[in-house]
Amino acid sequence: MAKKQKTFPIQVQNVPTLSWGELKTFEANTLKAVEDRDISKLKNAIVNRGFCFPFYVWADHRLIIDGAGRCKALAELEAEGYTVPDLPVVEIWAESIEGAKALVLQASSEHGTITQESFDAFVEDIDLSELLDEINFPDLDLGESVEELEAPMAPPPQAPETGFCQPGDIFDIGTHQLIVGSGSPQACDEMLYKVRRVYPTLPITRNGEPFSLS
Repeated sequence: MAKKQKTFPIQVQNVPTLSWGELKTFEANTLKAVEDRDISKLKNAIVNRGFCFPFYVWADHRLIIDGAGRCKALAELEAEGYTVPDLPVVEIWAESIEGAKALVLQASSEHGTITQESFDAFVEDIDLSELLDEINFPDLDLGESVEELEAPMAPPPQAPETGFCQPGDIFDIGTHQLIVGSGSPQACDEMLYKVRRVYPTLPITRNGEPFSLS
């Protein structure tokens, strides 16, 4: 019986492809150090979920704008016996090497901050434990996030019979404002419970006065 071929699916759709043999001849950008980079989680993600993001290359040139880490991951998978299928490639035009390097910097720029609170809120409804060997956020405590998601949820504080929210109340929740209409007190109560559970330290005021659910 023939040995089953080890490979992985390409999940990117409707994008031109290049063979791995040809793509290996391209020059990877050197903005991030690659040789000492631990790409074990990236390899796990490719094997478990397929190849999900295209390479970005300088059009009509052999320079990889974004994808140097994926190249290293694929090379290691190939050495481990995986057959690498044709790979999705998006070409981006630049007039010169200076323009191409500008694209590398743009692709690698961070235009927002992932905080522990925003991360925990984002993964609230997924099984994060299944992703721990595939994702890497060095500035966050992923183990703590898993423990919080797996911990039994404390019952919400008991609201008075009339509810916390009354028509006409104005709640300032962080930088957002909530005005309670005549038909929305119950929805307001539910929103306050959720906000306090996800953001336990977020300041909330009602009609200009500090507000607490306790």
